[in-house]
Amino acid sequence: MTGEMLFDAMSGIRDEYILEAADAPRVSAFPRRARRFAAAVAALFLLSVLLPNLNGNIARALQNLPVVGAYFSAITFREYHYEDDTHDADAVFPAVSGGEETAAVNGEIAALAERLISDFEARVADKTNQTPSALTVTYDVVTDNDLYYTLRVNVLLESADSYAYQKYFTIRKTDAQEVTLASLYGGADYTSVLSEEVLAQMEDRMAADSSLSYYIPLDDPEEPGDYFSTIAADQDFYFNDDANLVLVFGKGDIAPMYMGIQEFIIPEEITNILSRATLIPAGEQ
Repeated sequence: MTGEMLFDAMSGIRDEYILEAADAPRVSAFPRRARRFAAAVAALFLLSVLLPNLNGNIARALQNLPVVGAYFSAITFREYHYEDDTHDADAVFPAVSGGEETAAVNGEIAALAERLISDFEARVADKTNQTPSALTVTYDVVTDNDLYYTLRVNVLLESADSYAYQKYFTIRKTDAQEVTLASLYGGADYTSVLSEEVLAQMEDRMAADSSLSYYIPLDDPEEPGDYFSTIAADQDFYFNDDANLVLVFGKGDIAPMYMGIQEFIIPEEITNILSRATLIPAGEQ
């Protein structure tokens, strides 16, 4: 990296970060080892603050430094606000900062934002149906460990009733690629295995708590109805702090609305079997 390139990159840093660094308290008289440790911490802090503001090539070069590893952060890329006598919208949409590799994820989030806003504006424009409605969108980071970075977009639609769901976007840090259940366990019959586990957990929960009711045909498997039978092709999921796979279902998708958003933690022994089946073809096991 030439001096001119570094100067150009530094010129893109926003002023508030420079002021924040200048106002930081100063420490003196550290022992030599403590000073080295403090310098390392300071370097990591500066990279975490400056990296999203550098140009793409320099940002990617810094991401490759062993001390930092893959770097991702959530930033707000679009806000939408609206209010009249019957409609209200307060939506904040994120993007993942981390180089060109995040373009696919950001494209999906942008498409989600466009769809939600377009649907809301269509309701506002429909003068034949002025039922009060509201759209609320927020986001947060639910996973940021050595393996994965997961961003969650929380959507709440309110009209005659309310519907809440969450969309998860998970990036594998080793190659900066978005992962899906198919890419993780595509070599196994993961759909059937995970669906059976969700059904088993539903039955266990209902047996333990009579107030719970899931959409499963307990008495007659052939009885017609809007029952849960299998996870979706684009099933939402994330990995929790214990590195367990968690499947997520929107409000009303698999249970009455009053039960809210539903999550199912998949035991490690099941995901281990699916991972082995994906890595080792069935004929070679």
